[in-house]
Amino acid sequence: MKEHNTTVIENPEKSFPSSPHPIVTRIEAIRRCLRESIGLPFASLLPEEVLEETLKAEKISYRKRLFCPIVTLWTWLSAVLDPDKSCKKALARVIAYLAATGQEIPSTHTSAYCQARKRLKAIGVLRLVRKTGENLHHQSPPQWLWCGRRVVVVDGETLLLADTKENQQEYPQHKTQKKGCGFPIARIATLFGLSTGAVIDAALSSLKTGEVNLFRQFYSHLQPGEVALGDRMFGSYADISELARRGVDSVFRLHGRRKCDFRTGKRLGHLDPLVMWQKPKQCPPGLSHKQFEPLEATVKVREVRFEVKQKGFRTKQVTLVTTLLDSKAYPASALGQLYRLRWQAEISLRHLKTRMQMEFLSSKTPDMARTMSTC
Repeated sequence: MKEHNTTVIENPEKSFPSSPHPIVTRIEAIRRCLRESIGLPFASLLPEEVLEETLKAEKISYRKRLFCPIVTLWTWLSAVLDPDKSCKKALARVIAYLAATGQEIPSTHTSAYCQARKRLKAIGVLRLVRKTGENLHHQSPPQWLWCGRRVVVVDGETLLLADTKENQQEYPQHKTQKKGCGFPIARIATLFGLSTGAVIDAALSSLKTGEVNLFRQFYSHLQPGEVALGDRMFGSYADISELARRGVDSVFRLHGRRKCDFRTGKRLGHLDPLVMWQKPKQCPPGLSHKQFEPLEATVKVREVRFEVKQKGFRTKQVTLVTTLLDSKAYPASALGQLYRLRWQAEISLRHLKTRMQMEFLSSKTPDMARTMSTC
């Protein structure tokens, strides 16, 4: 690898020549402008040292060019927050920053920026998402916690992609649509902290993979002592038992196929019994035998039912299942309030998707779709 045209990630500053090359000067100028951008606090949320650590972990080296990975990512994030997400607008912002500092103006053609954006790897961007999300999640002040516990919320949505052959192969359109009459569709699952709203992890897949299986990919990012919150599709015996084994409590809405009898079990309060669930005799769909066999034979849970009396809510009764067994520390009213916060989080996710115009991703390849969804 030639030293005059390659920057080593370990210590890029020392690899610069004593007399800075013009392209190096422009890179530093654009980095400084993006760092100091009022509308996007890069310096505090996504500092250069974090980006370079990620590049080093991914074993990525880059040449001394204007759109190095750091500048490219910052420029892309700026574009994501702009109503006009075009490459032309993103490049215009970079040119304006350079012009303001008296630097040489690059070509107005967008090919260099677009090619640099394609070189960004989805796994590297996802690593940054996880790092920043976990930092924010674990730094939230005590007064933001629920009953002194950190809560993570899991939810999913769908995204439409550009109708290309590559996207159709990996993210085929819905099976009810005739061929050529629909767009490729992808399922995205997100795990985010309830107190901050920061995304801790995300996964993109075709509709063939359910949200529950995507949620199971997030297990490694859950910490003992946290509380997992989700809707009824996550409230299966397998997930509750596995989370409990990892030291993670759960609060899910009771699955529609499971019936509860409030006349059985130890009564902790009105419509609040403590019951014992038995392990299913057969391995459920979507779960491998390797995952199913280690599960405990029984798991102790609370089944809590409360009424929704607020005007405008269609659902009148909600039944929750939780491993938070202490009714004094976690009363039924607090569990009801927590589940309502989950609904607000779901609304916020849909609003975010609409507000940032992410219902449709214009990416023409699956790789770019994964990177764009992560950004």
